[in-house]
Amino acid sequence: MIRVLKRMVGLTSTTTTIIFECRRCGTCFSSDEESCTECGTSSIVKYKI
Repeated sequence: MIRVLKRMVGLTSTTTTIIFECRRCGTCFSSDEESCTECGTSSIVKYKI
Protein backbone atom coordinates (compact mmCIF):
# COMPACT_ATOMS: atom_id res chain seq x y z
CA MET A 1 0.00 0.00 0.00
CA ILE A 2 2.82 2.45 0.80
CA ARG A 3 4.35 1.77 -2.62
CA VAL A 4 1.05 2.67 -4.31
CA LEU A 5 0.72 5.88 -2.30
CA LYS A 6 4.29 6.94 -3.11
CA ARG A 7 3.65 6.35 -6.81
CA MET A 8 0.44 8.38 -6.64
CA VAL A 9 2.17 11.42 -5.14
CA GLY A 10 5.25 11.09 -7.34
CA LEU A 11 7.80 10.02 -4.75
CA THR A 12 9.00 7.16 -6.91
CA SER A 13 9.72 7.50 -10.59
CA THR A 14 11.10 5.19 -13.22
CA THR A 15 12.26 8.02 -15.50
CA THR A 16 15.33 10.19 -15.05
CA THR A 17 15.48 13.76 -16.31
CA ILE A 18 18.90 15.11 -17.25
CA ILE A 19 19.53 18.86 -17.09
CA PHE A 20 22.66 20.66 -18.21
CA GLU A 21 23.26 24.03 -16.54
CA CYS A 22 25.92 26.73 -16.69
CA ARG A 23 27.60 27.10 -13.30
CA ARG A 24 28.30 30.79 -13.86
CA CYS A 25 24.99 32.24 -15.12
CA GLY A 26 22.47 29.40 -14.62
CA THR A 27 21.44 29.00 -18.26
CA CYS A 28 19.87 25.57 -18.89
CA PHE A 29 20.52 23.41 -21.95
CA SER A 30 18.70 20.37 -23.32
CA SER A 31 21.96 18.71 -24.37
CA ASP A 32 25.60 18.71 -23.30
CA GLU A 33 27.30 21.87 -24.57
CA GLU A 34 31.03 22.62 -24.61
CA SER A 35 30.46 26.22 -23.52
CA CYS A 36 27.59 28.45 -22.43
CA THR A 37 25.91 30.38 -25.24
CA GLU A 38 25.08 33.23 -22.83
CA CYS A 39 28.32 33.90 -20.92
CA GLY A 40 30.91 31.78 -22.76
CA THR A 41 32.22 29.77 -19.81
CA SER A 42 33.05 26.09 -20.26
CA SER A 43 31.83 25.24 -16.75
CA ILE A 44 28.68 23.21 -17.51
CA VAL A 45 27.22 20.84 -14.92
CA LYS A 46 24.97 17.80 -15.51
CA TYR A 47 22.14 17.03 -13.07
CA LYS A 48 20.19 13.76 -13.01
CA ILE A 49 16.78 14.31 -11.46
